[in-house]
Amino acid sequence: MGLEVHSYSPAYSRESLAGLIELSDHVIFNSPAQWQRFADLRNSSEKVSFGLRYNPNHSETDVALYDPSAPLSRLGTVKDQLPPNFIKQIDGLHIHNLCEKDAPALQRTWQAVEKQLGSQLEHLRWINLGGGHQITRDGYQQEVLIQLVQTIRERYGCNVYLEPGEAWALESGYLVASVLDLHHNQAQLAILDTSASCHMPDVLEMPYRPDVLGSAEAGVKEWSYRLGGVSCLAGDVVGDYSFDRPLQIGDRLVLPIWHTIPWSKRQLLMASAYRLFISPIHAQVNCAACAVLVIRISRGAYHNALFVFRNEQYQAAGCSFSRNSCASGAKCQLWCRHSPWS
Repeated sequence: MGLEVHSYSPAYSRESLAGLIELSDHVIFNSPAQWQRFADLRNSSEKVSFGLRYNPNHSETDVALYDPSAPLSRLGTVKDQLPPNFIKQIDGLHIHNLCEKDAPALQRTWQAVEKQLGSQLEHLRWINLGGGHQITRDGYQQEVLIQLVQTIRERYGCNVYLEPGEAWALESGYLVASVLDLHHNQAQLAILDTSASCHMPDVLEMPYRPDVLGSAEAGVKEWSYRLGGVSCLAGDVVGDYSFDRPLQIGDRLVLPIWHTIPWSKRQLLMASAYRLFISPIHAQVNCAACAVLVIRISRGAYHNALFVFRNEQYQAAGCSFSRNSCASGAKCQLWCRHSPWS
């Protein structure tokens, strides 16, 4: 395919490393000890470039669970554990220090690396700045990133790699879950055919509270529920939410993760997602004058609800919304379920 494969692990067995060398273009060690221990495997390969993961001991991540530079981190080698002249013996340096961060956090990390290693960086063929860059997020300072990469390349004459990871698919789809059962234990409980621990582990680990389309915080709307998963883990809980009407077994709940997609692409994604997951759709209305997309759901968790998408936001609007006009007063075009949009 003409692409490169870069491999890293906090530790290798001899067997796993031998297999990875056959598949990889770059292999990154976590410690000088492993680099030395497998010298024979390194020397047996002419095509693979070998590097080291470096820990600058510079924290930018708020949650310790996701912070590669947290105290006692096992990820990477800190400066005082580098043997003399070790940087001159390797091809590259891997620095993964971020999680869901903007470009200024990478700037500060790189400043810490330069301060610690200085002119030793001139001996490297490549520098891998790792992942944790939300490059595709609205507001990400891409020009800052571009300038930083250009500066590193010009100053040290090396290739620079990034691992966008999450950014490739950031907020680009939906998780759709159905209500399997409802019961009560001091609060209303809804069991879904999904699992926070299995399908949304960051909900428990980060933690964070995912959006559920048409819901609000518990107690805000009339009907409140704790949404739970189907695993045996007692803490497999998505969160507490409230709805305009009571949930019913079989209702579908939509967890949108697409809020930062540009508006032009978002219209198509919404139409496709609702067509696939909450069909049949009764009608869709699109108004170019005020950038509104309205979708009427004919069954499921939002039966007969009209979802109005305007000005980069969504809101659940009652069925009193006129299908023939919009906020600007302009007429909207109506697509029926037999049109290409439905």
